[in-house]
Amino acid sequence: QSYYAQYETTLNQYEINFYDWDGTLLQSTWYNYGEYPEYTGETPTREADAQYTYSFTGWNPQLDWVSGAQSYYAQYETTLNQYEINFYDWDGTLLQSEWINYGEWPTYYNSDPWREADAQYTYTFTGWSPQLDWVSGNQAYYAQYESTLNKYEINFYNWDGTLLQSSMVNYGE
Repeated sequence: QSYYAQYETTLNQYEINFYDWDGTLLQSTWYNYGEYPEYTGETPTREADAQYTYSFTGWNPQLDWVSGAQSYYAQYETTLNQYEINFYDWDGTLLQSEWINYGEWPTYYNSDPWREADAQYTYTFTGWSPQLDWVSGNQAYYAQYESTLNKYEINFYNWDGTLLQSSMVNYGE
């Protein structure tokens, strides 16, 4: 009489983990050898920051048939954020508006703003407020002017038209 060994087979199972970009475990599932893993949670998202907006593009490494324990990590495409940069004159008139990439330097492309003199002052452009800085968000810049008090020539004449006195006097004196 012959005796034969009998074996019971058990299919091996392996732990498959899905992680977000920051290492947060999103899903952990045991799969049989040879099965194809599937992420069943909500599509991973990554909150935008000042520099980038993120879009989920898939897993790294690329999903493959189960042959051992495996970890997959969410991958995101980055889009550089742009911000609206506006330059205004002293009276609120918009002089220039454009969208500029995060991290770039804003540039005013026209000639310096000009403010017409009035009876009291002559104005000279001195720069922008706030001071220009690398783009990190929407920003408004306002033209700044130095004012110089106008002087006027004051003449005193005699009855016959002869100049008696001439002097330069500040506006309002």
